[in-house]
Amino acid sequence: MKNLIHKCIKCSVSFKFSTASEINRFNRADYRCTECYREYNKQYRKRIGKNSARNKQHALKSIYGISLQDYNSMLIKQNYKCAICNQKPLDVGRKKLAVDHCHDTGVIRGLLCSNCNSALGSMKDNITSLISAISYLEGSNE
Repeated sequence: MKNLIHKCIKCSVSFKFSTASEINRFNRADYRCTECYREYNKQYRKRIGKNSARNKQHALKSIYGISLQDYNSMLIKQNYKCAICNQKPLDVGRKKLAVDHCHDTGVIRGLLCSNCNSALGSMKDNITSLISAISYLEGSNE
């Protein structure tokens, strides 16, 4: 079991973890008290906000193996719309289309809005479940 009392590396105050999530949050040696942690995160968000394109590019490459150019090409090919519902995200500047991929093979299928992406995820990409959902919806229109 980890020692639950630590010393903040910023302000030197001793503190105790109060929840399991706090213990998980501090899995490195650079422990910070709650106040210093909040300030650190605030400054970190300011720093990375300036490099959001670089961060997006890094995330796309590390998670999906595609470049920002690949993502933008897919956006253009889909006319900036979701591949399922054919709708543009409500706030295109802030809410981007998600990269949809097969979790078994890693193959990228397209870009989806958050609603469609969540729907597929909720159905665990199971075609039988999706067909059953369609049948259910068609039957309820009678």
